[in-house]
Amino acid sequence: MFPKNCFRLSGTTRRIAILLLLLTGTVITEDNGHTENNFNAAKEKIPPSPTADGNASAAAASIENSFGTATPNAQNKSKDVIESFLLSHAVIPDVLAVASSHVLEVAYSRRSIINFGNKLEPALLQKKPRHIVWPWTNGSFYSLVLVDADVPSRKARAFAERIHWLVVNIPNNHIDEGEHVIEYIGPIVTPRSGMHRYIFAMFKQPGRIEYEKTKISAQSNRMSRDRLYFHIQEFAAYYRLHDPIAVNFFLGGWPLDQPVPIVTLPTKESKSTASDVNS
Repeated sequence: MFPKNCFRLSGTTRRIAILLLLLTGTVITEDNGHTENNFNAAKEKIPPSPTADGNASAAAASIENSFGTATPNAQNKSKDVIESFLLSHAVIPDVLAVASSHVLEVAYSRRSIINFGNKLEPALLQKKPRHIVWPWTNGSFYSLVLVDADVPSRKARAFAERIHWLVVNIPNNHIDEGEHVIEYIGPIVTPRSGMHRYIFAMFKQPGRIEYEKTKISAQSNRMSRDRLYFHIQEFAAYYRLHDPIAVNFFLGGWPLDQPVPIVTLPTKESKSTASDVNS
């Protein structure tokens, strides 16, 4: 009934092997030195876990493309859909004035994929993202911005926005070749300060720009005042960048089960009724 290989294993492992065989038909045998290789190969086939809002399949498909599978541009959303996410989390008007027409695809790993207000564990985001994709044109330059909109908290945004990353003069889609004038730092979490909104925005530049503000390295004090009071809209206006071409955002905090204030948007029916009343 049981394969001979099962009985070559140690006592505890043999009992587990027999149990697995009875339940699933899976046979565990000695690997003779290949266990690690097989495990690593298996890991590459593990699909990404869904993001916190349970709606990450489209995002994951495009992100997976950067890891060797799936098709690109699967995270496309209409401008109206993007706007609804930004409005419901008050990213408009707190940080941005208008919605972008495109999604900025951002992933730190397979398990940390940004998807318009999903909750992510800050401890897993201390290194800069591995995957960032946006619609770009050859010969153009871009600026990438990441801010925390809620410093010290969503209820008291006295020091907002805190700049976590700023890259200017990105040629085409080569972020590493851009000027990292404010180097990346991960989310800074104060326990029980609520869920913070972290916003990524990509701007197309009219040409190369000369960054005139303070440059900040990742080795500087993470709590430096130089990172405070940054405003995406002021930055864009100063360098004549117009509206962002692509955006995305996530929520970070500790613990992750803190409530998230959501702005209730009027439905199409209510808008229509209001229009009829005013006409």
